[in-house]
Amino acid sequence: LAKLTGLTSLKIRSNYLTDMTSICELTSLAILDLTDNQITAIPCQIANLTNLKYLTLSRNNITFLPPTIDKLSNLVRLELAENQLSCVPSELVNLGCLLRIDLSQNQLEKIPPELGNLDSLHAIDLSCNRLRQVPPELGNNHCLTRMNLSYNYLSEIPPELGNLANLSELVLKSNNLTE
Repeated sequence: LAKLTGLTSLKIRSNYLTDMTSICELTSLAILDLTDNQITAIPCQIANLTNLKYLTLSRNNITFLPPTIDKLSNLVRLELAENQLSCVPSELVNLGCLLRIDLSQNQLEKIPPELGNLDSLHAIDLSCNRLRQVPPELGNNHCLTRMNLSYNYLSEIPPELGNLANLSELVLKSNNLTE
């Protein structure tokens, strides 16, 4: 595949891929969908894919994101649902074009407050994780229209989320909320 240098879209879903290093040589890619494979790590070479707009790596076994992911400056959609992520690097804040993040069904216990600085973010899905709190800084995302925080361990919602004037959908089901 590495010889297909003009390739702009690559979808290899529901296979047994374990490594994506050679795919990171396809620098013309705008869309990369490797959903439902056996990938355990995103290589640092992901930084080579500077034209990437859509990155979907859901339903794999990814345990961490490399700091070099912040080099994907054109990324508008990042989907990492159903993996084994336990933390999110603060470097994601450098993805200024990001419109949608899906980190649902992982092992996340906290979210970096820096995500509140993603001015263009419209939707974030953090459902089915282990979150006990939401950073108040998420209330700074004035473009945010959808937020899913269901199936976590939240006992309160920060009042700063009241600043999200454009929020049209907030899902909080199955948490530990009392008020």
